[in-house]
Amino acid sequence: MPSYKTIYRWIYEGYLKSGTKRLRREGKSSGEWTQFKNECGKSIRKRNKDTDVLLRQTFGHWEADTVVGGTGKGKECFAVFEERMTRYYIVTKIKDRTAESMTEAAIRELGKLPSGAVKSITCDRGCEFAGWKKKIEEALHCDVYFTDPYRAWQKGSIENSNGLLREFYPKGRGLAKVNLKSLQRNVDLINNRPKKVLNFLSLQFLFENMLHFFDNITNYIVFS
Repeated sequence: MPSYKTIYRWIYEGYLKSGTKRLRREGKSSGEWTQFKNECGKSIRKRNKDTDVLLRQTFGHWEADTVVGGTGKGKECFAVFEERMTRYYIVTKIKDRTAESMTEAAIRELGKLPSGAVKSITCDRGCEFAGWKKKIEEALHCDVYFTDPYRAWQKGSIENSNGLLREFYPKGRGLAKVNLKSLQRNVDLINNRPKKVLNFLSLQFLFENMLHFFDNITNYIVFS
């Protein structure tokens, strides 16, 4: 017997065409989300053809994700972004895990950076990224890539940082009452932690230096 994941994959790929609408849960496959699932967007495999991006040798390539609270403890969650080369981590609180909230957060947070500092964003295929083409790519002038289904390790940098964030906000904890000042203080602790992979420099130090020299250094190669 095929699993339920296989059945839904067959539906989205068009192998099951007769009577499939009545098999879908009401309200779960309509509008922008259905269109997004069918279009899928650009695969991470296209991004990985650029060796500089794959080996973290070029500044401005980001990963994006969401960190949610406990089930039944409010819709509030975190929108998170990480620059692949410096591992710099950005966290902002959003009211819910919808495409509208995530799109607004991505444009607001990454839009603060200098032109060209956001070349690409890699995310998973969650419905919160349904605004990838019409809004995020156009607003930030970047490419958005998607991991393969159920391959979270393809954006492993941000998954690792999410684990560090969970030290402050464990799974099962509601996020509605999280104070924004305390959230930023905790994120600063993560960004100022020296990392062995970066020759024991901090993420904050590397990121600020890249922004400072960004206009003059376009192919700055550092730690892979």
